[in-house]
Amino acid sequence: MVRTDGIGRPYKELRANQLRCIAVEKNYWQQQSGIRWMQEGDRSTTYFHSVIKKKKWKKTIPETLIDAQWITDQDIVATSVVQHFQMAFTEDKREEASPDLMDCIPNLVTEQENAFLMAVLTIQEVQEVVFSMDKKSVAGPDGFNGTTLFQSFWHIIGDDVYKAVCSFMAGNAMPEGMTLTVISLIPMFGFYIHI
Repeated sequence: MVRTDGIGRPYKELRANQLRCIAVEKNYWQQQSGIRWMQEGDRSTTYFHSVIKKKKWKKTIPETLIDAQWITDQDIVATSVVQHFQMAFTEDKREEASPDLMDCIPNLVTEQENAFLMAVLTIQEVQEVVFSMDKKSVAGPDGFNGTTLFQSFWHIIGDDVYKAVCSFMAGNAMPEGMTLTVISLIPMFGFYIHI
């Protein structure tokens, strides 16, 4: 609701001031708790034990409902939680789409295009892509250009690269380290870029 009676602006200023004061108070109490931790820290004090007990309590599931009965035995609770998530992430819960629904979705890919898209890659296609990459691309964390490595030693690593690409295209995860990214600061002169 917009106030048109002339008190809208002072109201907004008061509300903004109130929110600022709340943020300052919150910051103050966070700092105070940090000071108390610095003073009393992990010495064997009641404060230390109360902090640890509170953290431990937050990480526990004290009880669970199984067959309309509350269970508090931690071994049974742990077992039931593990079983629940194993079933949730291993069961095949896909349902067949009804034919009526499938009729509503237009076919945008022809059979020929689909066959082309589903075809297994050849080693020549992978090699063609690798060799089409710019040799002057960004260097890796060790300062070595990965594109040059793949192109220069294709006769040694080509089969492994091909197998990794085919495995990924079949739905498997990329080999560890293959998708790592390096973010580097590039000095800019005369202007700034806001990211």
